[in-house]
Amino acid sequence: MARVFVDDAVTNGEPPYIDQQDPGDGDIGVSSDTDIVWHVNDDIGIPLGDWEDYVDFTVEIARTDVSGAITVSGTDPGYDLTFTFDPDDPLPYGATIEVTVDAEDTFGNTCQESWSFTVENDPETNVAPASIGVIKAGFVE
Repeated sequence: MARVFVDDAVTNGEPPYIDQQDPGDGDIGVSSDTDIVWHVNDDIGIPLGDWEDYVDFTVEIARTDVSGAITVSGTDPGYDLTFTFDPDDPLPYGATIEVTVDAEDTFGNTCQESWSFTVENDPETNVAPASIGVIKAGFVE
C-alpha cells in the first residue's frame, strides 16, 4: 500500500492579504496629486498576467468612483504584487478617499481590505485661524 502525503499549504493555502497601503488608513493632508499604492500578497501566488480575475478594487469619493489608470508589477506568479492607481485628475481638496480591495487566490481563498485618507486643503484658500488677543488696560485714579 502506498501512502501519499499532501502539503496542506499548497493544496489549501492561506488567504491573500493586502498591506503597505500608501497613503495609509487615516492619513490626513495627503497631496491632491498622489498615487494610491497597495500590495497583494499570497503564499500560492496570483497570476500576474491574469490579476484582473483575482483582484478587484474601488477608489471612491462619497460613493462615486474615481477614474484612473492601474499599474501592476511583481513576479509571476505574484506572491507580492504592487498595485499603483494613478487618478485621471487631481483628487479634490479636503475630500475623504475610500479604497476597497478584494483579492482571491487560485484556490478561492479570499480577503478584503478597506481604508480611507483625507486630501489636503486647498493651499490657495487655506488660511490659519486668527487668534484672539487679550487687551489689557490700566486705570489711573
